[in-house]
Amino acid sequence: MADFFIRLGERYNNRVAFVATDDLTFGLARMGSVASERRGVESSVFRAFEDARRLLLSEDPRSI
Repeated sequence: MADFFIRLGERYNNRVAFVATDDLTFGLARMGSVASERRGVESSVFRAFEDARRLLLSEDPRSI
Protein backbone atom coordinates (compact mmCIF):
# COMPACT_ATOMS: atom_id res chain seq x y z
CA MET A 1 0.00 0.00 0.00
CA ALA A 2 2.79 2.43 0.85
CA ASP A 3 4.36 1.98 -2.59
CA PHE A 4 0.95 2.51 -4.18
CA PHE A 5 0.46 5.78 -2.27
CA ILE A 6 3.99 6.93 -3.13
CA ARG A 7 3.49 6.27 -6.86
CA LEU A 8 0.20 8.15 -6.79
CA GLY A 9 1.73 10.94 -4.75
CA GLU A 10 4.45 11.45 -7.34
CA ARG A 11 1.76 11.95 -9.98
CA TYR A 12 -0.55 14.15 -7.93
CA ASN A 13 1.58 16.67 -6.10
CA ASN A 14 2.24 14.36 -3.11
CA ARG A 15 -1.37 14.49 -1.95
CA VAL A 16 -3.51 11.33 -1.95
CA ALA A 17 -6.94 10.49 -0.54
CA PHE A 18 -8.11 6.87 -0.49
CA VAL A 19 -11.67 5.66 0.16
CA ALA A 20 -12.15 2.28 1.84
CA THR A 21 -15.60 1.00 2.67
CA ASP A 22 -14.76 -2.14 4.63
CA ASP A 23 -12.67 -2.60 7.77
CA LEU A 24 -9.86 -4.74 6.31
CA THR A 25 -9.23 -2.41 3.38
CA PHE A 26 -9.40 0.61 5.67
CA GLY A 27 -6.82 -0.87 8.06
CA LEU A 28 -4.41 -1.89 5.31
CA ALA A 29 -4.75 1.46 3.57
CA ARG A 30 -4.18 3.30 6.85
CA MET A 31 -0.94 1.38 7.46
CA GLY A 32 0.18 2.23 3.92
CA SER A 33 -0.75 5.84 4.50
CA VAL A 34 1.41 6.08 7.61
CA ALA A 35 4.39 4.51 5.83
CA SER A 36 4.04 6.78 2.79
CA GLU A 37 3.87 9.90 4.95
CA ARG A 38 7.38 9.08 6.14
CA ARG A 39 8.46 9.41 2.50
CA GLY A 40 6.86 12.80 1.97
CA VAL A 41 3.43 11.87 0.59
CA GLU A 42 0.47 13.44 2.35
CA SER A 43 -2.06 10.63 2.32
CA SER A 44 -5.33 10.05 4.13
CA VAL A 45 -7.84 7.21 4.24
CA PHE A 46 -11.56 7.85 4.46
CA ARG A 47 -14.79 5.88 4.68
CA ALA A 48 -16.78 8.30 2.52
CA PHE A 49 -16.01 9.73 -0.93
CA GLU A 50 -17.22 13.19 0.04
CA ASP A 51 -14.68 13.42 2.89
CA ALA A 52 -11.84 12.43 0.55
CA ARG A 53 -13.02 14.93 -2.04
CA ARG A 54 -13.17 17.71 0.55
CA LEU A 55 -9.55 17.00 1.55
CA LEU A 56 -8.31 17.07 -2.02
CA LEU A 57 -10.12 20.30 -2.85
CA SER A 58 -9.05 22.12 0.31
CA GLU A 59 -6.12 24.47 0.27
CA ASP A 60 -5.21 23.69 3.87
CA PRO A 61 -5.73 19.96 4.56
CA ARG A 62 -5.09 20.45 8.27
CA SER A 63 -8.38 22.33 8.48
CA ILE A 64 -10.37 19.18 7.57
